[in-house]
Amino acid sequence: MAKTLSPGNQLYLYRLLKTSFGIGTQTFLPRVEEALMSDGINAADLGYGDVHELMESLSDFIELTDFKGGRSYVRVMSFISFDEALDAASDDGAPSTPSHVNKPWKHRRATLKPIRPTGHVTRKGTGDPSLTAAKSAPENLTPEAADSNSSSTDTTSLPHSFWEEVHCSDEFLSQLTAALPFGCDLHRLLTEDWQIACATGTVEHSRKQARFPLRYLHDDKTPITVTIARRNARLHEKSWFVVDVDVKGVADSVCGAPCAPEGSWTQLSASSLPHGQQRSLIYELSCFMRFTNWNELCSSLASIALREAWSLGEASGAFTVLREYFFVTLARIRQQELLVTSSDGMRSFWNTGLVTPAWEPIYCILIAAQGITPWALEGFATRQDKRLQHLSKLPERAVYPIQRQLVAPTPSFKIRPSVGVEPSDVTAALQRSNMDWRSVTPVWDPQDTHMKSLIPLHIDAGKALVVDTIDSVPTITSTLDLPDAYTCARIVSPTQATWLAADKILS
Repeated sequence: MAKTLSPGNQLYLYRLLKTSFGIGTQTFLPRVEEALMSDGINAADLGYGDVHELMESLSDFIELTDFKGGRSYVRVMSFISFDEALDAASDDGAPSTPSHVNKPWKHRRATLKPIRPTGHVTRKGTGDPSLTAAKSAPENLTPEAADSNSSSTDTTSLPHSFWEEVHCSDEFLSQLTAALPFGCDLHRLLTEDWQIACATGTVEHSRKQARFPLRYLHDDKTPITVTIARRNARLHEKSWFVVDVDVKGVADSVCGAPCAPEGSWTQLSASSLPHGQQRSLIYELSCFMRFTNWNELCSSLASIALREAWSLGEASGAFTVLREYFFVTLARIRQQELLVTSSDGMRSFWNTGLVTPAWEPIYCILIAAQGITPWALEGFATRQDKRLQHLSKLPERAVYPIQRQLVAPTPSFKIRPSVGVEPSDVTAALQRSNMDWRSVTPVWDPQDTHMKSLIPLHIDAGKALVVDTIDSVPTITSTLDLPDAYTCARIVSPTQATWLAADKILS
């Protein structure tokens, strides 16, 4: 049964297309689709298969011509009754003539009004509630409001490669360039952040639209978002295109929008490097595995692991420490080639380094997935799980070379210019650490894959100094707040020096 638009809907479309392209001008169909999408009108949301089918339904004022090779052109034809209705509608706001004053029995003749078509148009004789419910999904773009056939975890219908399948106009590229730091590589940014959003469950989508966050922030610390929408692949080289870039909350600044830190580990050395040289462990993880979302992953792992302080200074369910432990440990596991794959290649296993309250090692189980991400999280288990029974050897945990006496008993040391600490404070801190080797806390830096040390800056701690031994000379490369220092140290060991104990930081 044919779909129907109300006369008011048709009048609106007539006015829009007439204003955009004029009367009698032959226009390439993809340009017509772009004009409709710019006004927030999607043929699929109106119940049509594509914009070609929508134009066919407007035959009263649309002349549609199809040429060989699949190229279609649209010509807007003059429609007198609609022109009169538009003229009458524009006159509604004019003052009443004197002849109509104080004559309530003399009303104007009712005129047709342009009404913007929204959502799915219901077919005659039906009242399909699913079409009405789907109306709000592309606008709200939340997992709860999105189409029931497309949840935030099912990303198979979304683009696999951003630039190969998504078109971004010069207008939106200009908006991003103006809002982000000078020299930001937009191609790399959108490629990586789209991949991260799809793999970690931060993309919100319906069947026809998707919104994902970038690593850069508004002034209120919420992420800048990009919205993409699907269009007719038969008429376009790329089936998706950018329809919105949310940069309104970014203040004009020479430095551009701030970048959200990927984790505490970046402060060991990565944050001092240009963005193009910084390693992204989250992106590496997203190219390797995918999962529903961080909260579900961390909740599942924490529920079977020995109880620890997995959040410091945040809500108890934030899992900031566990989240970073997970992706940094995975990076170390992959560096040391400790992944174990089943003989049929359908599953992969790795040792999380965590244990249950009964001190049984906990393993992460991945299952082969389709798409550019080879693995998907299946769950966590101990060695009693039947999925691990067929392995000839259980996965080993990541290893870190720990040497606590990393600070030589010599007064010579170096401080990088970017580290704002007094030499006298550094001298005292090094002397205290030499007297008590237990205060030296080892950490692993994923950026340069070197082991480094943390020592307290003062007796009452407050901050930690990052010490890297370069050419046998202790070099202070950065400082960390205690929560960041604990997060980095927990990756290597579950027990910490007294000055870095979790209960002390929480108190």
